[in-house]
Formats: sequence, C-alpha cells, structure tokens
Amino acid sequence: GLRLERRVTPQAARAGEGVTVELELAGEGNTALWPAPTLAWGRGARAYTDKIEERVSTTDGQIGGSKVFRYLVVPDSAGALNLPPVQYVYYDLGAGRYLTATIPGASVPVAPAAAAATAAALPPSLLPASGTPLARRVMSVVPDWLLVLVLLLPPLALWLRPRLRRAARPGREEVRGGLAAAEAELDGLIMALVPDPDRRSGARLAAAVRAAGADAELAARVAEVRERLFARRYGPDSARPEDPALAAEARDVARRLGGSLRGWLPQGTAALLLTWLLTAPALAQAPSPEALYADGSLAAAADGFGRRAAAEPGDPAHWYNLGATFYRQGQEGRAAAAWLQARRLAPRDGAVRQALRLTPPADALTARWTWSPPVTPEELLLLGTLGWLAGWIGWAWMPRLRERWVVLLVFAAIAAGAGLGLRVWYRRPVAIVLDRTAARVSPHGLAPPVVTLEPGSAVRVLRRGRGWLLVRVPGDQRGWVADPAVALVGG
Repeated sequence: GLRLERRVTPQAARAGEGVTVELELAGEGNTALWPAPTLAWGRGARAYTDKIEERVSTTDGQIGGSKVFRYLVVPDSAGALNLPPVQYVYYDLGAGRYLTATIPGASVPVAPAAAAATAAALPPSLLPASGTPLARRVMSVVPDWLLVLVLLLPPLALWLRPRLRRAARPGREEVRGGLAAAEAELDGLIMALVPDPDRRSGARLAAAVRAAGADAELAARVAEVRERLFARRYGPDSARPEDPALAAEARDVARRLGGSLRGWLPQGTAALLLTWLLTAPALAQAPSPEALYADGSLAAAADGFGRRAAAEPGDPAHWYNLGATFYRQGQEGRAAAAWLQARRLAPRDGAVRQALRLTPPADALTARWTWSPPVTPEELLLLGTLGWLAGWIGWAWMPRLRERWVVLLVFAAIAAGAGLGLRVWYRRPVAIVLDRTAARVSPHGLAPPVVTLEPGSAVRVLRRGRGWLLVRVPGDQRGWVADPAVALVGG
C-alpha cells in the first residue's frame, strides 16, 4: 500500500533559479530498503540530487513510515519546466503481487531571468573558504574582563615579587614528593595502558607493555620498578625518608614508556576513521553553492552561503560570497551588509574592498557608522597582549634596557586599548535600509511616520521587538522599522 506524492517549491520560477522537487513515498515496510525512483529529466533543465529524509513509525505493530527524495532542478530558459511522470514498481506482500505507485507529469511556468541579475556589473570572483582568521580564533574566546586581568597581572606580579622571595632548601618532604610524583607519572601511564587492575604487576604487566609495542628490556624494567615501588610503599622500607635513585629510575622508565607509546592509537580511532570514510561520500551529494552560483541558480546559492555563514561566522569568504550572490540578484542592500561584515573580518582583502565600491555609502552618516580600520580588533588585542607581556618580562630580566621596554609597553598599551575600543564599536549593531521605508513612532504599520529612510542608508539598532527594530536615524531621531526592511551588520 505505498503512496507517492510530489511537492514543488516554488510554484513558479525564473530561468537560472532553482526549483525544489520532493517525492514522498509512504506506507508499510522497511523504509531503509526503498530505492530512489528512476526519473528521466527532459532537456532544458539540470537536476541535482539533494538529501534524503526518512521518518519511521509503527501502526498496529507494523513498521512503516515515509521517505522523501529531494531534487534541485534548475531551468535553463523561460517557458515551461516539464516534470517527468513517476512510476514506482514494488512488490506488495499483502496483495501478493507487483503493484505500481504513479504520479502523472506536470509543468512549472518559468519566467525570464531578472534583469538586475544579468545587467549589473559583476563583483570579483568568489573567495575560497579559508576558515576563521588566527587572531580571531585566539582572541574571540577571551572575554574583556579576562583580558584586562591578564594585562594587570605582570605589573602586579613584579610588585609582589620582592615580598614573596624566600630562600628555599630541598628537604625530605620535597624528596619524598619527587618520588611520589615519579610514581604517580608511571602509574598514570600504566593505568592508561592496562585497564585490567589484575594485570598491572609482575609478568602480566611486562606482557601488556610488550604487546603495546615496547621492547622486552623496557617491559622488564617497568615490571621491576613497579615491584620496587610497591615494596617501598607497603613494605618495611616505607619509613625511610628518601630514595633518590629509585625516583630517578622511575622517572626514566616513565619517560621511555611514554615515548614508546606516542604512536599508539586508542581503541575507537579506527572506527571513527572508518565511519568518516563511509559517510563522506554522502556529504557530497547536493551541489555546492559555488556550482549553483556558476550555473546562475542564485536563490539556492544564497541559501547555501547563508547556511555556511551561520555555521562559521568568522570566515570572511562566506560573507563575501553571500554578498556577491545578493548583488547578482539585484539586492544591493543585503549585498552591502554582507560585504561590510566581510570587511570587518578581513579589512585588507582586495576583493572585499573592490566589491564595496559597487555599493558606496548613501550619505556621510552611513559612511561614518559603517567605518572600519584596516585592522581587526582581534589583531590589535593579540599584538597588544603579546607586546605587553614581552615588555614586562624584559623589564624584569633586562633592567639595563628598561628605556626600550618602556617604549614597547606604551605601544602595547595603545594597541590593546584600541582593540578594546574597536571591539565595543563593532558590538553596536548597524542596519542597512533595503528599500525606501518609513521609521514610525511605534511598532505598528499604521503608526505615524517619523522620517523616511532612503535605500542604502545606515541606522543604529537600539532595541529589538517582535518583528520590529527601534533604530536611531539621522538627525538624532528614533523610530521603529519593520525587521524585513533592513539587513543587520554585526551586533
């Protein structure tokens, strides 16, 4: 009793824009064994296989569910996109014979490609994904209060250093602590290597160490030193105050044992690698956003780049590619917002700076609110922090060159302060107006307007409501704008 259903989104398309076609197969049986239907797509369309979704359910003890086969179809030209008929042949156990679930053919009207997508000047080529910049990976996880604390620690430590300096002599407790530390290090290696407690001594321990890849001499030494440590801990020699020779030998055995096991892979690593190898081909079924962008399927490409930017917001390439796709669609406001975000992440990238020339600021206030320097806050903070720590270390260990260290400390303090200030500046969210719209006195479509905003102008976001944003507009006025009327930058 299988049932076949087809869903098409959207119901009308444009040339070069993707159409999602879903075929859902539902009924009783093992959904994992249901193969994909055989489809013969006609000329004038390019079809890509997208992901497959399964939903398993039980009815009166019978296993069943549904399986959705999703395709992305891109029409090449205006006219009609023909969807082929589907015939799904299966053997019905209840009827005891072969049956066929069918769907007749259909068509989707296709309009000509948007003029803005083809007539506008093209931005630079797409950027390859490069990951989050190193400075951002290092400094973005450090909160402001922790950064200030790190900057205050070096001068505080130098101030306390004369007050805490004391002559220390190694005593019996320190020697015993050295032996205890060596024994703990060796015990940790043995416990990680031999999970069974009954095999951590004597010949069984030597056999386990030998099986892990160590040579016979090292395995015998490990077992011998282990027995001597046990005898000292629990035997009559436990009252002796020190045994530096045994401590040195235990440390040497632990060092050699740790070095011989560096290449040992924990159980499960091979399983994880095998799982990745088996699942990796499935990840490449859907077309990449770059391929969709090259084919002219801009709406689907924008969705793909948007998902990448949401998953990895620190990669400037995702934001630049998203802006390039928006710009080719004629959505210059959204393109400007995405490119501004890319410039904040990669301010010296030539492609980003060249793309922003295609969407210049609408007015002087917009240029001031969207300004960004040729460095990132994380670069300034990393440079300032490293210079600050190096300056104080040099101050303490090279007192003859303190004049030079003072210069380094001054520049490091300026860099760290500028980085904190720029970080605060970027946290104040800005929005780019997409179309000519009115800022209103209250979050309601019938509220009186305060001022009319031009496309491409920037506004400061003060507060978010349900579907509305309270913004600061030129002239130091405040008003409410609908959320879909603007594109956010930062925040």
